Amino acid sequence: MNEYGDMQRGMMCLNCGYLTDASSKFWSWVYEFREDNIPNLWLKCPRCHHIKSNEVVTYMIVEKEVKHA
Repeated sequence: MNEYGDMQRGMMCLNCGYLTDASSKFWSWVYEFREDNIPNLWLKCPRCHHIKSNEVVTYMIVEKEVKHA
């Protein structure tokens, strides 16, 4: 069996494991205002709607070739 693949960068939700490509077009922006009226900007997961649970990750897409006997 051969395994090979391409390395990709993406964003993953640490709550549900949802994985997208590196662009943030799938994630919603949430503003949180502090006491001094300076907003914090957070991303919200499109699947589980968890806030502040995303992480930029590097992953590999693997293609497997199975040899039959």
